[in-house]
Amino acid sequence: MRLDIVIKEITESDFNTSSKPLLFKSGYLDRRFALVGNNAVFSFLIGWQSDLLSPRVFTITHCDMAIGIDLSFAIVDFCENKVLMKLELPFNFIDLIQIGNKLVIVTELEIIEVEEYSVVNNYFLSDVYEELSVVNGVMNVKCVNGDMLEWKF
Repeated sequence: MRLDIVIKEITESDFNTSSKPLLFKSGYLDRRFALVGNNAVFSFLIGWQSDLLSPRVFTITHCDMAIGIDLSFAIVDFCENKVLMKLELPFNFIDLIQIGNKLVIVTELEIIEVEEYSVVNNYFLSDVYEELSVVNGVMNVKCVNGDMLEWKF
């Protein structure tokens, strides 16, 4: 069966009265709320602050999906409705990149390396993230100020 992850926005009142488990929320500053599920069978609640951004969903395996927005990131096995990893990020989420068996969580000022759904390395940036590439096992990160940082990956 093909997974079709759906994010359905709901009101704050519906969020507060729902019996669904909370995947993540940013706190009292949340302005947007949603149910998240597979094929419109909603399993989790999320809340976030951004008015202009929506959560991003990434496919990792047939069942495992990642969701990131603002300072929140989670990986869920939607076949089992089980949370595999959940992080409160120190900086705003930008992207997720899968390189072989590793995941790279990109935030504004930090790169987080993940293996088997556990954080194995944190790479702090000198300025705001601009782009990332991996060449011959070396992760190259360009920052907005022009700095090029590299780490053996």
